[in-house]
Amino acid sequence: MKLKNLSLQYYSGFYGSQKLDFAIPNGSSGSGLTLIMGENNSGKTSIVDIFGYLANQEQESLKASELFFYDNVLLVEGQEDFSLLQNWLNTVYNDQPFEIFGYGVGGVDNIPTFLEITRNLGFSKVAVLTDKIECLSHEWIIKEWEIKNEDWIKDQTRYLRRSLKTEDIRDKYDDDGNKIKEGYFDKNQKIKEEYKAHLKEIFDSFYLFFNQEGA
Repeated sequence: MKLKNLSLQYYSGFYGSQKLDFAIPNGSSGSGLTLIMGENNSGKTSIVDIFGYLANQEQESLKASELFFYDNVLLVEGQEDFSLLQNWLNTVYNDQPFEIFGYGVGGVDNIPTFLEITRNLGFSKVAVLTDKIECLSHEWIIKEWEIKNEDWIKDQTRYLRRSLKTEDIRDKYDDDGNKIKEGYFDKNQKIKEEYKAHLKEIFDSFYLFFNQEGA
């Protein structure tokens, strides 16, 4: 199989819709060689990652197919977010009028992709929880999707996005034991006292959102 081009739409830092054309071998020396060049954080690695997804379509389709079993869903960035938050929710609330997407979306850059899926599937309500929005290098990719889907976003009975005050869900440390990221949960996966109230406030808003009647 020869890959001639690649079309991207709101994928991992790519603005809007873009098409990448690849060199096609023609028998000449050096033909068929495509160089991907750009500044740091311009998306070079994201393009390479796509080929990994294509080689592992079963796992990626499994992630997306899980959405078919949901009605009201909360999208979080990763599996760790799901695990920590779900365990905490089980100790704080008696019921839960929504499902947390169990796989996580695989990073904040993938949130627009999953939002597009939920919209196309006709979800009645979708909420998003991200790390501290000011710490997200690709914050604009979420806002770009929201601008494109302004009619859906303005309907406050269908969409809600909230953010943590920290740059990660859990404290992260380097190999020398120095804390490099602050989180709501400590290294033992326990909610930290100083963030209990704010996390409760976030999820109280999610509960109100998922329990309210549509417009």
